[in-house]
Amino acid sequence: MGTALPGKFKRVGNQIIEKYGDVLEPDFEYVKRFLTDTLKLYPSQMTKRMRNMIAGYIVRKLKKVKG
Repeated sequence: MGTALPGKFKRVGNQIIEKYGDVLEPDFEYVKRFLTDTLKLYPSQMTKRMRNMIAGYIVRKLKKVKG
């Protein structure tokens, strides 16, 4: 089993899905680029690991909704 994801990552991920859910695709690389390029969150506000954890959460959530 994997490790539990901290609540702050889930909150941020859910906020991003609420705002940009119609633009996002369930593709990990796309979501990573979206977080860094479009939202300009990295590197000033998060580390690479944090970005990847949030992107992974968003992709899992989108696959559940759309799949």
